[in-house]
Amino acid sequence: GGWWGVFFFFFLNDTATTEIYTLSLHDALPIWSIAVSNASGFEGKWALILGASSGFGAATARHLASLGLDIFGVHLDRRATMDAVEELKSEITGLGRKTFFVNINAADDELRKKALADFVGQVGAGHGAGSIRVLMHSLAFGDRKSVV
Repeated sequence: GGWWGVFFFFFLNDTATTEIYTLSLHDALPIWSIAVSNASGFEGKWALILGASSGFGAATARHLASLGLDIFGVHLDRRATMDAVEELKSEITGLGRKTFFVNINAADDELRKKALADFVGQVGAGHGAGSIRVLMHSLAFGDRKSVV
């Protein structure tokens, strides 16, 4: 229970409908397996993972990259843990996927807007925000302000 044990997956599809899965730690794997087994057409699409640098966020980034999704990771890390972030990005690119990671406080409205604008600028308008197919909220600490 508690806010530490719950995270969210949003599967976005081309018909502008959204499947939302709210998972607790004890039931995450069975539901996650069902959701991903029904997913298709990930090639050239992106997953936006809030809290991508460690724990469930990093594990999900690795798994979704292995399924063909590129990874847009949002994280908040200090210098001491940045080597692990760089290692994660290397693992993902080693799978043939693209990465776009930003080290920001995701509770800051202006930083979120800038991160999305930078993402669109990096990947191109035709492949930007509209190509995000999965959103995962897995922030582990910091301000509990709504970010979705």
